[in-house]
Amino acid sequence: MKTTPAWRRWLLLSALFSLGLLYIGAFIVFRRDSRNFLDAVEEARALDHAAAHPISTLPQRMVFHTGNAECGYLGAGWWPAGPDGASLVRSPAQLLLPVVTRRDLRLDFTLDAYVPAPGASVTLTSRGVTLAHWRVGDQPRLTHTRVVLPAALQRDGMVALELHLQGPRKAWKGARAAKPGIEIWLLLRDLTISAADARASAPDPERET
Repeated sequence: MKTTPAWRRWLLLSALFSLGLLYIGAFIVFRRDSRNFLDAVEEARALDHAAAHPISTLPQRMVFHTGNAECGYLGAGWWPAGPDGASLVRSPAQLLLPVVTRRDLRLDFTLDAYVPAPGASVTLTSRGVTLAHWRVGDQPRLTHTRVVLPAALQRDGMVALELHLQGPRKAWKGARAAKPGIEIWLLLRDLTISAADARASAPDPERET
């Protein structure tokens, strides 16, 4: 009975092992590039919307609820806006704002953070510069979310913001903005953009809801 030489068996085994490694490597690259591709698509869509809808008057209050035009400024990292706001489902999440007036700006956010695990935090950046760092407390609503954005960070008429989540996360699944199985880490309800040197207005009752 004729048998296969040992060296051929080892060669076949090595070939199968190499194919397996190539398959795993291709899968990892596909997953990484696919995610980057989807992010790029969302960013490009937001940039197109921003180019077509410049913000020329201040103050400007933006409400990120279902069907509102300002949801078009949301780039990568967001689930489609629901009745409560826009849900961050991947960190970082982008917000691209075409503010025509180049000056220091005051940004007032209403943010709910459903990441109550100890040590969790939210960081707001623009072009790699940290603008704010908020610790997540016992209550979902983040406080003291007024931020000043220097004019130097506005380039080509664009304010590019990113929200990052750090630390342990305990996603909240009860918001109406979520679909079954979608975990919410942060909910953006609204944003008011004003000139930094403008007199601060009285709190809007709607922002407390």
